[in-house]
Amino acid sequence: MKHVGCAGTPAEIEALKIKAREELTRIVLENQLSLFPNTPDLPQAKLLRWHITGFHQVFGHVYDRIGFPDNLLRDLVVARIVYPKSKTATIRYLARYIGIDFSKDRVYRFLDRLDKDELTRIAFRFVSQRNSGISLVFYDVTTLYFETDSEDSLKKKGYSKDHRSDTVAGTP
Repeated sequence: MKHVGCAGTPAEIEALKIKAREELTRIVLENQLSLFPNTPDLPQAKLLRWHITGFHQVFGHVYDRIGFPDNLLRDLVVARIVYPKSKTATIRYLARYIGIDFSKDRVYRFLDRLDKDELTRIAFRFVSQRNSGISLVFYDVTTLYFETDSEDSLKKKGYSKDHRSDTVAGTP
């Protein structure tokens, strides 16, 4: 039906096979009769609401297998894996796409009361049972900063992520 090219190496042959499959699909669909021909009198479908559920099922299963508590933390953790944004954006994501409404105050109060030591023990126990211990740990240091009065090429005064002005205490 159509010539898609010539090839001499195995890589070129594979590339032409892909191109040929794409072209064959295009030709077949080009001649395909429509199941619903365009008729202007029919009303058009409109998407009113939708929910993403697969992520919560997959990552929620992993969360449960680790042994973390089944509470608000589960929804927050899964949402942050899928949509790694701020806490406020995570709350909006949960409401909009998953249909779970949490107030910002509830989330912050919950996070303040979390037993972080217990969560660390659960994670350590899970990893230790599957490996011969832990040899490397990554942690978030994005809100750490240093203070100095002397600048060099690495240390420069300026605004931090926390919107601190980095001025010396007691001076404007």
